[in-house]
Amino acid sequence: MKSQPKASGPRHPDRTAIVILNWNQCAETLACVESVLSLEGSDWAAIVVDNGSTEPLLEPLRELLHARRVPFQVLDGGRRKAPASGALAALRLPENRGYAGGNNAGIEAALEWGFDWIMVVNNDVRLPPDSLQRLLAVARDSADVGLVGCRILARPEFGEREQYGGGRLLYALGVYLLWRWKGRSGVHDVNFVPGCAFLARAAALAQVGLLDERYYLYSEDIELSHRLLEHGWRLLVDLDAHVWHGFSVSLGGRRTPLYYYYVTRNTLLFIKERLQGMTRLLSRLAFLAQMAAHCVQWLATGRRDLVRATWRGFQDYRRQRYGPVLSKV
Repeated sequence: MKSQPKASGPRHPDRTAIVILNWNQCAETLACVESVLSLEGSDWAAIVVDNGSTEPLLEPLRELLHARRVPFQVLDGGRRKAPASGALAALRLPENRGYAGGNNAGIEAALEWGFDWIMVVNNDVRLPPDSLQRLLAVARDSADVGLVGCRILARPEFGEREQYGGGRLLYALGVYLLWRWKGRSGVHDVNFVPGCAFLARAAALAQVGLLDERYYLYSEDIELSHRLLEHGWRLLVDLDAHVWHGFSVSLGGRRTPLYYYYVTRNTLLFIKERLQGMTRLLSRLAFLAQMAAHCVQWLATGRRDLVRATWRGFQDYRRQRYGPVLSKV
């Protein structure tokens, strides 16, 4: 897992750093930033991490913020000053470090500056104006809360159906099997908070470490959730709060070879390192059975590319090849 930096500047108590990760999705990121600018309250600052993109982002972002009269700075490798309340900073990485590494770069800056809260938001997420204040109210209510999530709805152009409305992952039945709750509201304890939008207590991340960069893409939110629980932190979901989410826009959707490569490799890594005893055995058997059934279906429908990607993910797990895949899947 990624260790955390120590705060080196003045603390910013009870302020939230909002981390937005971009990779060659300028239009999505600008729309996400627009929703951040509409948030209620001013006790936040945003960090846009450009994750080794080839598509220009800084100038369009600068133009948007100039038009809105929002302070903006580009962070360099030297001493970095924390952005003011309601301001944005951009951090450009020289290479694509994946979801885990890219977000860690923004989280590290927030911890270095002494922010008490860190909100991680995918660039295909849109935040309602009251979303941050709702999550903060839940997190502040108890000192043992490490992560807070919310209801996740598909964006209107994708049908606005519910993607996540609370529930518990049933690890013994294959990790990804979510026991979904129906018709619930209010705040509930959970064992998993989705990584597309969550609020983290900085002290919790300072204790357990950041996202595990070996995962690169997918399953790192499950691993972080499990690690926080192991250290005694609670995970909550506020089902009266919501965000709108796209569908893995950076990879072109979820039915791609890369998606199944990373899910296969990383789920097996999570099972091996985080689960114990009979739960680990049952989870591994259930997950492999699920993927085998998928492969039979894909062969019958001509999706041999997904079969090859799944097999490659299994092979790389066996060979302990983690991080970004180094050749075409």
